[in-house]
Amino acid sequence: MPIGDIFSKLDELNVSTADDKEFKIKLTQIKKLGLRIIGVPHLGFRGRASLILKFLNKIEKNDLVLDAGCGYGFYSLTLSKKWKEVYALDLEKERIDELNKIIKTRQEFSGIKTFEGSLTNLPFKNNFFGLILCSEVVEHIKDDKIAFSELARVLKPNGYLILSFPTNSRNNKKEYKKFHHERPGYDRKAIEEIAGKNGLFVKEIKYYEYSLGNLLFRIHNRFSNLVLTALFFYPFYALFILDNIIKTGEPNGQVVLLRKK
Repeated sequence: MPIGDIFSKLDELNVSTADDKEFKIKLTQIKKLGLRIIGVPHLGFRGRASLILKFLNKIEKNDLVLDAGCGYGFYSLTLSKKWKEVYALDLEKERIDELNKIIKTRQEFSGIKTFEGSLTNLPFKNNFFGLILCSEVVEHIKDDKIAFSELARVLKPNGYLILSFPTNSRNNKKEYKKFHHERPGYDRKAIEEIAGKNGLFVKEIKYYEYSLGNLLFRIHNRFSNLVLTALFFYPFYALFILDNIIKTGEPNGQVVLLRKK
């Protein structure tokens, strides 16, 4: 199924983006059908999510999982299909409230437990989770070293941590403040240094959204008409994926798989 089709089960979708765009969408039957066929028509999100899901498929599904900085819960809802217990935590009460509304709509989401809290002070005991997912969060946190330390603290030995965040690219150095990021991103050396200080090691890093992909994202993101957005999504996405293979210029995003020693 296309990434994001899970939202087709809802009647309303309220979301906001890092650049302060807010969307309140009533999901008619036609829009629900569109989500089932196309998924979420967002190039950056889809490129990132596809890599995260590939990493998740490599991990055994028999342990507690934390979605750290869950937002509106896309990954929590997706993880609940295979993991029995998913802990979803976010700093913003509004997003947790929206996720709770979604959880109440379907029995299949009953394994999701929600928490309002900060990554710099996680309300969980040491060595608690076998898997932690933290997507597009740490770049927003001023005290990121504390956040990394907390994520490592609550992760079990031999547990997995999946992180996604921007690379320290020239493009991100120009634009990071637009998205309320505390820093442009991280390079491999910085990631390995952070990992080593917290008893983690890097297993794999996947990059996405190179120069052409970034241009495609900018163009597609300007479409305001939902029909046009849907019609042009897959042609644009095909080129976006091709760019990930060709690798034109610097990548702007990365997904990192780490493991605790």
